[in-house]
Amino acid sequence: MRKNWSMSDLTKSDSNQKPLAFDSVSNSYDLSSNLSSLLLQTSSSIRSHISRSDPASLSHLLSHILKRNHLGLDNLSLLTTRGVADIGRSGLNPSASTKIDDFHNAVVEGIQFIKKEKEYLITLKKAQKTIGNSALMLSGGGSITMYHIGVVKTLIEAGIYEGIPVISGTSGGSITAAFCATLNQRELLDYVCQDNISTDYRGRGDMKEKGIEWFPSMWKMAENWVRTGKLVEDHAFLRTTKYYWGDTTFEEAYNKTRKHVCMTVTASRAASGGVQRLLLNHITTPHVTIASAVAASCALPGIMASVKLQMKLPNGEIGSMEVDGVEWIDGSIQADVPFQRVSQLFNVSNFIVSQCNFHVVPFLPKSHHPDADSSYWRLFQLLGMDIRSRVTSLSNLGLFPSYFGNDISKVFKQKYSGDVTIVPRMRSLDVIGIKAFMNPTVADMQTYIKEGAEATYAHVDHISHLLKIEREVNEAVKSLSGDKEEPNPIINGILSILGLDSDTTHLRTQVNELEAEVRRLRAELQKNNQQPKTANSPS
Repeated sequence: MRKNWSMSDLTKSDSNQKPLAFDSVSNSYDLSSNLSSLLLQTSSSIRSHISRSDPASLSHLLSHILKRNHLGLDNLSLLTTRGVADIGRSGLNPSASTKIDDFHNAVVEGIQFIKKEKEYLITLKKAQKTIGNSALMLSGGGSITMYHIGVVKTLIEAGIYEGIPVISGTSGGSITAAFCATLNQRELLDYVCQDNISTDYRGRGDMKEKGIEWFPSMWKMAENWVRTGKLVEDHAFLRTTKYYWGDTTFEEAYNKTRKHVCMTVTASRAASGGVQRLLLNHITTPHVTIASAVAASCALPGIMASVKLQMKLPNGEIGSMEVDGVEWIDGSIQADVPFQRVSQLFNVSNFIVSQCNFHVVPFLPKSHHPDADSSYWRLFQLLGMDIRSRVTSLSNLGLFPSYFGNDISKVFKQKYSGDVTIVPRMRSLDVIGIKAFMNPTVADMQTYIKEGAEATYAHVDHISHLLKIEREVNEAVKSLSGDKEEPNPIINGILSILGLDSDTTHLRTQVNELEAEVRRLRAELQKNNQQPKTANSPS
């Protein structure tokens, strides 16, 4: 993962190397003369190769350019985010933005030129592997994670959501991830990004009658605690998840939306005898139901009991997924934001994190906070490092206390921020965690959607910048490969894990052709079986 540079990194380096120069007239930053010259020279070279119809030289040049954070431009675009948050406009002056945009436009022109020749497919596939994919990572945080819905709303309206192929949700974040897995963009805006999502989904008017709610009243939770030692009855929560997603499986959801949606669960220590976590998705667990995955990922010890995952059997019935008798609990305990596993499975190199955990947010830089170089945030960073150091020492010595029999030391040792980290402005009841265990009202949802959307606005230009070349390369590979249909997702995942993506075009093509032939034969057989049989009259 790339380092997110601070302003001091961008302006206090060696005078010959620093990428920015402050312009006192416009009260903004311009590119240094060295960087400006390099961008202009590279753009001119690309366009020169195009005008001379020299794809070989252009391919050679692009092979050195097509990567994340080329010349530090990804870090520079962070100034747009900070500027929008602080003064309502980009921190880069118009001249700098124009130079960067012109460079990216030249790169796009170069990609579009070489994608006309199939011999350059390998160059583009290598670039695709180098650049990697982007992923939207939705943190846990109980009901407070409804802020994620506002984030998704802004990404859709800005035309960004479609270009993010991978989505991961953990604990409460799995709720929004499940909606992303099962609904297209229009359905998300019409049914999910609405203030009645938790009280009257789709306007059916039957949630109260059926007892559908994420959390019962405070009195009911107190009664449950006295009676069962848990605040929420697990069967009641599973009933709610089934109301929203029925028996849809990860594979069925992927076939509809083509989104690689993941959810993290942790094995119950009592059941597994040790630490174990599982990333659920259409590759690793294609037949697991999304409803049971959400219930398991949200099952925080003390709040809910551990959950058995459910799967759709070949005959269409629903049964338990037996993995050594393991039951599953909240995924945030081991990996609130599962960077490593998601990166391995889907070649993700750009993580867009929406962070709502009330115990994490105070320690994260935000678009509405003081400058990252201020003494205020340096003190918070020091405090966070001290806590992690002490927890690590206690955990290594076996002295860190368990929580309902589970090792929670990783809660303090995890990384919670990404290449882009969206943190909403929270209310007091959110920050202290009270709202995390209350069913969102219409008024709550209005706040969650509004603040989640506003927190995302400042990041829109930066995220668009990060996605621009990635999307262009992916489209070029798809166009040049001539694939009318995506490869089988399980085969695709296995090849990704083995790191064979760049060299297996012929294998993928053969797999697609074989699958197409099987479908044709099945259709022909079915057609023959449906034709009326004529009886042979005896001679």
